[in-house]
Amino acid sequence: MIRKAVFTLCLLGLGAAAVLWLRPRPQPPCVILMSIDTLRADHLGCYGYARATSPHIDAFAGEAVQFMQACSQAPSTAASHMSLFTGLLPPVHRVTNTHARDHTTDLRPLSPSIPTLAETLKARGFLTAGFHGGGYVSPEFGFGRGFDLFDHRQVRWDRLWHDHRQLEPIRAWLARSRREKKPLFLFLHHYLCHDPYVKAPRPLVERFLPGPSPLPRWRRDLPPRLRVDETTHERFWRSFDGNDESHRRHVISLYDAGVAHADFVFQRVRLLLEEEKAYDRALVILLADHGEEFWEHGDILHWRLFRESLHVPLLVRFPDAAMAGRKIAAPVRMFDIMPTLLEHLGVPRPAGLQAASLMPLLRGDAPAPAPLASFSNGFAFARILDRGFVYSNQPSGGTEEWLFAAAADPLETRNLAGSAHPQLGRLRQAAAALLKQQEKLGAAYRGGSAVAGMDRELRRQLEALGYL
Repeated sequence: MIRKAVFTLCLLGLGAAAVLWLRPRPQPPCVILMSIDTLRADHLGCYGYARATSPHIDAFAGEAVQFMQACSQAPSTAASHMSLFTGLLPPVHRVTNTHARDHTTDLRPLSPSIPTLAETLKARGFLTAGFHGGGYVSPEFGFGRGFDLFDHRQVRWDRLWHDHRQLEPIRAWLARSRREKKPLFLFLHHYLCHDPYVKAPRPLVERFLPGPSPLPRWRRDLPPRLRVDETTHERFWRSFDGNDESHRRHVISLYDAGVAHADFVFQRVRLLLEEEKAYDRALVILLADHGEEFWEHGDILHWRLFRESLHVPLLVRFPDAAMAGRKIAAPVRMFDIMPTLLEHLGVPRPAGLQAASLMPLLRGDAPAPAPLASFSNGFAFARILDRGFVYSNQPSGGTEEWLFAAAADPLETRNLAGSAHPQLGRLRQAAAALLKQQEKLGAAYRGGSAVAGMDRELRRQLEALGYL
């Protein structure tokens, strides 16, 4: 009798195991990664901005994990995005914003020996689609690798305000994901916050700049061209005097209208995900590649290694809003998102990644990765945050290097480098060693990244953004 009972239990156990084995595994969630180019974290309400630029993103932050001190690895579009796509620091992947020299360029695509996020997910059965704004995230740099579709024409983000049909290509990919029962990796990117800041719809501009103004508010207000090839970027900045405080406020208001425009676009994407029953189970990530300077350290745009160019929003909504409303105060690196989402999905990470998953930090198992490092365009200079101090060897404003106490001086206004500070020598050596180390690591990939050509369309896009 005992033997019969044991035998019966064994059969039941085997039967249960068989049922579990035969039961289909749940499909991994779709991954929606949206990058808003040139978006400063501190111009969003959820990061403390006083102006109402981002009500929809603020609401999303309440459903997400919000990283309060996320730092980009470069103040340039190509380098920062490629770190996001590869989990490697800029001097290692070697992709950076090109410099125009007459009719030549130093455009270097990603080495074919470096795997990308899209390739990694595609190999695990994901459909992969990217709808981007062109320019420095174009296929010529290697960003299209691993994507079933990587396109800058099908979704015209600047037309979405008047034409909601612009998102239909995204809807089609969500439908295909359901139809084929395959998870979708969707990369979305636009330049609505990028200079020249004359892209926002009229109602948004008038929200931040009510009443008449002698200064430009829209493209039609820009002064006539001084030469045939003068770009919109050049005409825009020729209209303003950075020494005039009222001009500065006007420029910032135009930028804020661009942020509100990006907030509107984000909400439209979110509503589309909800309409397609994809939002709740999706892993939705909102971030920026870099910020923007508005004369805080005597200059504009994004090329220096100050906080305003590197502090970016990073919001991660996990499926079913797990961990909703958590705010992570510890400084983190933006490019750590790649291994973070791979760990969450249960996908093995490629070998050689320098980025580290943030999941241990979220579980309370480990502190954030440190030190935090960012690199200038061309990789000649570095910025590091270590033991509460920020150091960079990038010359600026007549100063060869700078040092800030992160907690006491978060806006980086008091340079301690000239005061023989006890941390200066250590951090100077650390920055030099870091640059040397990354240069050595990058040399292993350099043979596979020959200089590439630039076609007329890419040149037009970069000229429109003010880069060429």
